[in-house]
Amino acid sequence: MPDTDKPKNRVIRFFSNPLVGGLGTIIGLISILLAIYFYLDQRQFRKLTYYVHPVKAAIVKAGQVSQLTAIYADKPIKTDITAAQVAFWNQGKLAIKDNDILKSIVLYTGDKTPILEATIRKVSRDVIKLQLQTQEARNGRVTISWQILEQNDGGVIQLIYAGSPDVDIRFSGVIEGQKEIEQIVYKEKIMSPDEQYRAAGVAWGWTTLLIPGFFLILIFIKNLILHKTLLVANDYFILILLAIFVGMIYFFRIRIPGPPFGF
Repeated sequence: MPDTDKPKNRVIRFFSNPLVGGLGTIIGLISILLAIYFYLDQRQFRKLTYYVHPVKAAIVKAGQVSQLTAIYADKPIKTDITAAQVAFWNQGKLAIKDNDILKSIVLYTGDKTPILEATIRKVSRDVIKLQLQTQEARNGRVTISWQILEQNDGGVIQLIYAGSPDVDIRFSGVIEGQKEIEQIVYKEKIMSPDEQYRAAGVAWGWTTLLIPGFFLILIFIKNLILHKTLLVANDYFILILLAIFVGMIYFFRIRIPGPPFGF
């Protein structure tokens, strides 16, 4: 065989190595993900988003014997009284100014459930100048206004209304450049803090220990059968994939949604 064929054979052997092919696949996937990320990152848009905290507090339960009496507008309240927290913020990179609001932003309750009190519990920054108009609170409507909402700017509003925790709470209004106000809904089971801690610990423990451990045992058995004491190229490739897998599981693990500035 001519000497000129030796470099070609080396190149073929190099690219035939599973490690090289696997790394090439990973680099290709990362490049595609980075291209998508940078494309989306450059887009400029407004995105008003709201999130009703799934845990609502029943202050008074109708029909239960209690020494607590609620009176609103000189009239006793005979229904349930519930407290709820609603967060809203701008997820887009383009600021939402007061003159970008084409139709007033209204926080309203289902079936016009009367709102007894609406208060601002938190704002991301004082410069947004968040205000509430409660003239229509008896009809379950509170108008929200602000001077400017830049990215991740917003606030948390607490509602106390004459109804059960099942009452629906929504936003309405029209913002220039945004088709509709986006709602984030938490569809998972509501667990106590202790349940959340234990569930997260068990899931993370099984994921990070058993799956990588299983593959490491396979590598050990394979090398034992082949009488090898050192890791080969394919073993390193598997270890790299395991590290990427564990990192992705950690990054994409279930998180309870909420505003960027917290409740």
